[in-house]
Amino acid sequence: MNINIKNLAEVVKFNQETPDTWTLAMKLIVGNKNYKAGQFLNIDPRQFNQLSEIISFFEFKKNCKEQIRAYSISSIPSEETINISIKKELYTSTDPFPPLLSPFLTSERMLGTKVEFSGYYGSYYMPESLNHNIKSAIHLVSGSGIVPSYSLIKNEILHNKQSDVIHYLIDVNKTYKDIIFLNSLNKLEFENCNKLKIFYYITREDNVSKYGQNFFKGRPTLEDIKKIIVNKDQTAFFLCGSALSKWEKAKAKSENIELKPKFLESMLYILKELEIKNNMIKKEGW
Repeated sequence: MNINIKNLAEVVKFNQETPDTWTLAMKLIVGNKNYKAGQFLNIDPRQFNQLSEIISFFEFKKNCKEQIRAYSISSIPSEETINISIKKELYTSTDPFPPLLSPFLTSERMLGTKVEFSGYYGSYYMPESLNHNIKSAIHLVSGSGIVPSYSLIKNEILHNKQSDVIHYLIDVNKTYKDIIFLNSLNKLEFENCNKLKIFYYITREDNVSKYGQNFFKGRPTLEDIKKIIVNKDQTAFFLCGSALSKWEKAKAKSENIELKPKFLESMLYILKELEIKNNMIKKEGW
């Protein structure tokens, strides 16, 4: 695996997944595709001339250089293109600055644009050689947190990587329309029902059972997760979703207020209650 190597690719396809999420398919021009399914790549916003003025303003206000942005890869290495799936960020009162790169990338004007990126990074992938005792993998994801797990699951199943492992996906979204890769996930489950079981949780709709027997209202509870664990010592856990930002934590500390946990903190608390060992958990948050 090459680290910190610059890659150059051209955006050849632009696909809208949900009302606020898009997938950019990039054909590699220079570099390699030696990534592991579930990893991410980095994009430096300073490479885009269209953002130069706002970047100059941000850097002046922050008194530091604008940081690179990380995007999870939704494709797998055997696919022709390298795909990144991006949720368009919106400004909130808890953020000191409005989003910079995601609104720019999630536009059809990116078609034909050349993008330089570095990578590949992250430990959110299935080890090539699992402990022989591992029989299942439970993925707890919310919103765009599905992206790395989708890549990981797709790669494992289509290439029969760990033939003894069954994947359980718990995918949490605000509404039915927010479910990223819905059709692709359902097709993957239908064609591999002995290898993949999906449970969708919807937090801001009622009567979600109308969408199917595997749809549930609210967030998954300790009991929901517990009942799909056959043996916790034979189960690997993958968690990806929203987490408390450093800005929120700093603000809460300065104002001496207690923060409400977000998805990642909530799921980690449940796994702690279930006494899941840390070495059985891989996690990513934003």
